[in-house]
Amino acid sequence: MTEEQTIRQACENILGFITHGNKKHVLRPEDEVLILGDNGSFGKYGYLTPLYTQTLAETIEDWQGNADRVHVKFLPDKRPFTSVDQLDPEITRLASTVPVVIGTYSNPGPEVSVKEKPTLFQGFVTPATSRKDSSLRLYTVAARTTPAVLKSLSNSEQIRNTDRLTRALKSYLEKNVGETMYVYSDGEHVIPSCLFFNIPTSGPIIGDFSEAQEYIKNIPFGEGFIEPEPGTGFGNLVMEEGSYYDLEIPIRGRIDITFSHGKIRDVKDVQGKDSEILAYLNKHLQDIANSHFAEWGGGTNLGSTEIPLKEAVYNRIIREKTVGFHIAYGGSKVFGGTHEAPVHVDNLFTYGNVYVGKEALIRNGKLREKVLHFD
Repeated sequence: MTEEQTIRQACENILGFITHGNKKHVLRPEDEVLILGDNGSFGKYGYLTPLYTQTLAETIEDWQGNADRVHVKFLPDKRPFTSVDQLDPEITRLASTVPVVIGTYSNPGPEVSVKEKPTLFQGFVTPATSRKDSSLRLYTVAARTTPAVLKSLSNSEQIRNTDRLTRALKSYLEKNVGETMYVYSDGEHVIPSCLFFNIPTSGPIIGDFSEAQEYIKNIPFGEGFIEPEPGTGFGNLVMEEGSYYDLEIPIRGRIDITFSHGKIRDVKDVQGKDSEILAYLNKHLQDIANSHFAEWGGGTNLGSTEIPLKEAVYNRIIREKTVGFHIAYGGSKVFGGTHEAPVHVDNLFTYGNVYVGKEALIRNGKLREKVLHFD
């Protein structure tokens, strides 16, 4: 396929996801739609980002039969931006009123993501998600587009297999409720470096696949995740090179995080190479609510394995679904958990071993498909 054909097929697949399922979640012909994207000034493939956003808009317009209902807006050319006033005020107005909101933007790097996120949340995400009614359908789709990302989104068979793997992981977790999960992020069976907790007996066990009916949806899909049983979560999590703080910022040295009774109790920048990340982490932890052990998630997006790391590292939606696992602290109510907190921060691991009881679920950062009976 040509580049244009790949983009069009990716957008057709995305439209298929958005319009699938219960009618109250369906993109209807009469719905107004806001799409917020990047202007395309970042990276080697920057030109693809606005083209992809515009093509998605055209795909929706063709389906609805009315071009006047789709509003395409872009983030400011100058980044990072530090004030909501730098956003087009129409973005905030539309985000707070239209029933369908689609984000195709992505933070361009760690130096921007730390500074920019609160502004973007105030001007776009918060107006959309803080509504008192249930009219909103919010979709976050892969941004910072590259040919590999587009190829992944256009591969319908790969997407179907990702769904199957996600369902298999969800089923596995459901069959093991109450069991202890052990995360070894610094060597096999090294107890001081092991984080252990229980799969919840009553909390949500979620599979993020294309037919799931959440009103907030990530595209691409591919994740099975839980909030650990409240009060469980003991031991150490070791973050080294090959792991990512908040999914986007690479660890350059080593950070140790100590948990007890489901809360972060201590953090250390062991090698002194990640002082900015440590300061960022400690800033969040000043609010004790943010220390809550909110999530363990296993990535199942098979397409992510074909996307070069340097092309995906700042693409949050793809990174979170990467075949591996992530640990989050902070709020869990956003996905039906027990805890409310100002932030929800994910730490991603492309290495490490995870056991459920005595059975290895993840080896060297990869889900064991045999254990999940996935073939």
